Amino acid sequence: MDRNDHSFGFSFAMEKMKREKVITTLAHRSAVNRAVDYIEDNICEKLELDRIAAEANLSKYHFLRVFKTLTGETPIQFINRIRLEKIASILLSRPADDISSIAAEFGMTDLSAFSKAFRKQFGISATQWRNQHNDFSPDEELFSRTKGLKEVLSSHDSLYISDYNVENKSIELITVESFTVEYIRYTGSYIRTDNLFEEIWAKLYAIADVRGYMDEPEFKTLVVYHDDPQMTPADKQRLSFCITVPDKDVSNSLDRLIIPGGKYLVFKFELPQEKFILAWAWVMNWLPGKAYEPDTRYCYEVYTESQTEGLMGIDIYFPVRTSV
Repeated sequence: MDRNDHSFGFSFAMEKMKREKVITTLAHRSAVNRAVDYIEDNICEKLELDRIAAEANLSKYHFLRVFKTLTGETPIQFINRIRLEKIASILLSRPADDISSIAAEFGMTDLSAFSKAFRKQFGISATQWRNQHNDFSPDEELFSRTKGLKEVLSSHDSLYISDYNVENKSIELITVESFTVEYIRYTGSYIRTDNLFEEIWAKLYAIADVRGYMDEPEFKTLVVYHDDPQMTPADKQRLSFCITVPDKDVSNSLDRLIIPGGKYLVFKFELPQEKFILAWAWVMNWLPGKAYEPDTRYCYEVYTESQTEGLMGIDIYFPVRTSV
């Protein structure tokens, strides 16, 4: 073998290793996504590491390494953070409920351990958190007083929705059947200035077109918001960009998620795409004081066509437990 043959063989081997590494990384990311979806679906239940690893189809010890590498957290750290963020949100939406009973709903029955964990994550006690947020006048813009949503809206000229012509078309309480989506998940700040989100949508539309999903009468595109920017650090916020999948379809090139059914408040808007965040601000400003109790299912937005040039339809689905 001469030197050129040796060089070609080495280059071929290196390229093969790179391809295998990419495939392995994608497989691991898919495994972590399955584990995270299982955790979120069962966040109020007792979660066993062996069961979570089985969902990822990895051995327990391999799963621990992969999960920490891809998320920056151990599974236990992730579970506790998600539980505390959901508890923090519910403390505000159910101000009359006992703090310990809300914590217990998420399996945090040791009040002392819960109190320490809450203070460590949010810097204040659960009681202070609730009182601090309930001290504001109902007339104030909710999103202008909370750090997370301030940061999300910082790319706009003002934090106050009254400065924009944001008109809600309708609000309706409906019961939704569960449905299946394929998704590409993104982790990071909800606000980006590059073209990453457009690239994700281009890939999803290409898949939907090839498989004929777009010909289905119930085909939808949507984004699932897994985290509340008021509670979750920007680098941990997760979005799932989704296309609906027909029940008869058994192919599985992307990760799949079941969007749970149940009661949702649906808020309909027509806005330029860059103003979608203001629709969410409108919703968060409308909800306090209303007779609807949020629950722990996903919030998501569905995109529809608009008859007005330059506008898109956005339907925000907000899960609720009860209506009084």
